[in-house]
Amino acid sequence: MENERSRGLTPPCALCVCCFGRGGSSLLWHFLGSSPDVWMMDREWHESCIKPPILRRACKRILRLGYMHELGLGNRKVDRIVRSHVRACVIGNLNSDPMLFHDDAKFAAIKLMDYFLSWHQSVLASMDGGVRVVLLRGPLAQCESLIRSGLTVSEACRWYNDVAHRMSLILNFPDTYSIRFEDLLLRPKPVLEDLFAELEISLPDNFVAKSKPFGNARRGNVNVSSAPMVSIPRDSLSGFLDAENEAKAVMRLDRNSRDQILEKTRNAAAGLGYS
Repeated sequence: MENERSRGLTPPCALCVCCFGRGGSSLLWHFLGSSPDVWMMDREWHESCIKPPILRRACKRILRLGYMHELGLGNRKVDRIVRSHVRACVIGNLNSDPMLFHDDAKFAAIKLMDYFLSWHQSVLASMDGGVRVVLLRGPLAQCESLIRSGLTVSEACRWYNDVAHRMSLILNFPDTYSIRFEDLLLRPKPVLEDLFAELEISLPDNFVAKSKPFGNARRGNVNVSSAPMVSIPRDSLSGFLDAENEAKAVMRLDRNSRDQILEKTRNAAAGLGYS
C-alpha cells in the first residue's frame, strides 16, 4: 500500500456507491468524486473488472440465481486472486480527468450496481476496507426508467425486487450510509452536506457532473462515458437538478402499470423504507 500511495496510484480505502442501474447513480458518484478526499473510477466496477461482456452477462445470471456471493472473501487461492485482480483493476481505472484527479484522496469511489451488489464485501476486502453509500429509489420512477430501457413491467418489477433485497441486506452492515435519490433531487445541498459530514470528506466549492439526457430524452442504455463534464457551484445545485424528475417519471406510466408496480414491489420497497 505504501508503494502504491507513493506512486500516486490509489487511495487507501473503498467508497462503494451501491445503486440501481438507471437509478441516478451517476450524479451521486460524480458528486462524491468532486471532493478532494475522493478519487472516483473512470468506469463502473463491473465494466472495469469483468472485461468481456459475455462474462459480465454470465456473472449477472449466476448472481441472480444466488450463487458465488462469497467469491473473494475467503483464504482460498481463488479468493486471493480475485481480490488482487479487483484491486489492480480499481487502481488502473482511477479517473484521470483534471476535474476529478485527486491522487492524495482517502477514498476510491467505486460504483457497484444491481446484481453485482452481492460482491460488496469482496470489493471492500480487496481495497483494505472502506464504507458503503447506498442510493435508494422508490419503485415507480425506478421501474419506469427500466421500462424505457426495454424491460416489461413484470421484468422491471422483478429487477427492482432483486436489487432492493440486496440493498436491504447491505443496510445492515456497519460503515454503511444511505440517501434517497428523491431527497437528492429535492434538497441537493443539505443532503450532500449531511452525507459528506458523515463520511468525513471535504465539501468542494464546485461539484462535477456529466451532462446527459434525462426522462423522455433518455431512451435505451445510454453510455455517458463521453458526455461532457460540467462544474456546478455548490449553491447552484438546485438549478442543475430537476426536482420534478420523479413526478414526471411516474406520470409517464399509465394507471395500470402504476398499480402493477406498486403491488409487485410492495414488500421490497418497504424493506427500503418506501410504503
